[in-house]
Amino acid sequence: MKKENERLKERNEKEKEEAVRTDQRVKVTWIVVNIYRVEVVTVGDGH
Repeated sequence: MKKENERLKERNEKEKEEAVRTDQRVKVTWIVVNIYRVEVVTVGDGH
């Protein structure tokens, strides 16, 4: 029983790490997309 609990805890930790990593990747992608969009708009307005 105890071993089962520890295994579950380990899996929860791993899944949490995966979720955090995915979350960070999504945030980075959003930041890049937003910067790109801002640059395009700025260049478009400048001409």
